[in-house]
Amino acid sequence: GNASPKIWATPTQNPDAPVFFLAVVTGLTLDNHGWFGCLQLVRYGAVAEGVVVRTEPRNHCLAEYGFSVAGRNYSGGGSECGAAVGQSVTVTYLVADPAQSCLGLARHRLINELAAFVAGAILLPPFLILLLRRRRGDEHGSLPNN
Repeated sequence: GNASPKIWATPTQNPDAPVFFLAVVTGLTLDNHGWFGCLQLVRYGAVAEGVVVRTEPRNHCLAEYGFSVAGRNYSGGGSECGAAVGQSVTVTYLVADPAQSCLGLARHRLINELAAFVAGAILLPPFLILLLRRRRGDEHGSLPNN
């Protein structure tokens, strides 16, 4: 028969395990739901024009923005280096809940989120393998230093 993939396996058993783990953790723990929130905005979002109301260039280029949908005001924040107070910006919001929004086009943000997963998938497994090997070396008695 066909064996099912070991999703919760170690990186050496299933190289996709770290990607799956990161996807679940970020989707559940981040305020904006990370990649999952971006995907929802891509699938069920609409675009509005917003205005930058505050910036914090030293805080990951934070730009807070405000926008209106059907006469109600909403706000959010995102990273936009070079943004200036009063600047017009594109905002993508969830049609069913405009309080869920992102600065810019959600599809661009989703691409950035997925690129982070690819980088994590490349960098995390070797790090975990090294960590496991060092730990095993300590359990079996490490060689004395010269």
